[in-house]
Parts: sequence; C-alpha cells; structure tokens
Amino acid sequence: MSYTIGMGIVYLAMELFGVTSLIVYAILSYRIVKKIKNSTHKEFIHAQKLVRYIKFIVLGLSAIIIFWSIGIFRTYALHSYDSFIIYKLVWISMAIFLFIVGYFSFTQPEIVRLTVEKTTTKDRLRQEEIKIITQKLQELINKEQIFTRSDLSLKILAKKLDTSANNLSWLLNSVYGKTFYEYVNEHRVKAFLAKVEEGEHKKQTLLAIAMDAGFNSKSTFNKSFKTIMNETPSRYIEKMDS
Repeated sequence: MSYTIGMGIVYLAMELFGVTSLIVYAILSYRIVKKIKNSTHKEFIHAQKLVRYIKFIVLGLSAIIIFWSIGIFRTYALHSYDSFIIYKLVWISMAIFLFIVGYFSFTQPEIVRLTVEKTTTKDRLRQEEIKIITQKLQELINKEQIFTRSDLSLKILAKKLDTSANNLSWLLNSVYGKTFYEYVNEHRVKAFLAKVEEGEHKKQTLLAIAMDAGFNSKSTFNKSFKTIMNETPSRYIEKMDS
C-alpha cells in the first residue's frame, strides 16, 4: 500500500511539473507576441508570420494544459480512474501541436531559423561602406518610398545609392538575406497592407492600391502577396473585414 501511495505521489509530481512547464512556456510565448506587436520591428512581414506562428503554438499548448489539468484533477482529487478519454485527448492535442510545429518548420523555415551572424561582409564592402549605403537605403525606402516606382530596378536603386548594382545585390543578400525583388516587393506589400488598414480597399480596387504601392501587374502582385502572406489578397481582406 505504501509503495502504491509513494508511486502515486511521484506520478502526481511528474504530471504537475509537466503542466507547470507548459504553462510557463505558454506565458513566455504570449509575452513574445506582445513584445513584437508593441515594437517597430524592422522585418515587418517576418514579424507578422512569427506572431501567427506563436499564436498557434499558444493555442496548442492551451489545449494540452486544459485536458491534462482536468485529467490530474479527476485522478488525484476526485479519485476517478475513468479519465482515459481525458488523457487520450491530451495525446491527441500533443499530436496536433507537433503537427503545427512541423508544418511551419517545413513550409516557413524562416520563422524558426537561427540568425547566424555574418562574418564575410568585409569581403566586398567595408563596414563603413555598408553602414553608409544601408542608411541611404533606409531613407529612400522610408522617406521617399522609392519602392512605389513601378520601373524601379536594381540598377536604378544602385545609382541612387552611389554604388554599383553588384555591390547593392551583394548587400541585400548579405545584410537582409533577400534578393532585390524580394526586398522591394516586401515593402510594396507592406505599403498595400497599410492602405488596406486605412480602409482604402473600400474606396478603390485592390489592384489600384497595389499599383499605388509600386506593383506593375496583377500577376506579380498576387504572386508576391501570396508568397509573403500565405494567402490571396482577396482572402486576406475577407478575413480582416469579417
């Protein structure tokens, strides 16, 4: 009997530790979401994906915590040993949780990637040159919104920055981890989303807004938007307005 009681205490301690760990993990994840939302994140699109990913994680953890807590309460407080279904729901929730993590890991690996500090930037440009070009680039993007030019090319942007197209291409790839078109189109999508948030889609067509943001064709806009946001523009508007 004492052996059984002792093992029961051990099992209870293990289960309480497991639930407590999940609760702490969920709280920390929720704090990350709040921190991202309250900050001016440099990588706007990546931040949105990260927030959506963490929300799914918190949702999955919450389901596991709820079912597991019910199982612990019924087993150790009510001494009800017919909690098989409850514990089965715990394992089902864990399976769904692992599926969510695996899905995002395979379809959006940039979300869970580890940032590796680049040490080869000095191979082509000096740190001082990188800093100057990057500052000029930020001014052209944020103040002049040069990305709204539908004819913008790598050569035109490089000329504005007083550098070569090869240097600019290398800088975008090394510092931002993007090609020229990925970098420019992300800012165009960001501008499109900002206009939608202001209700512009109720006054003009989505294509007109996209053109104002710098896109020069419907197909390019739709492809870029779906690549970045993982859904079509129309579907995004429907979910936002619902």
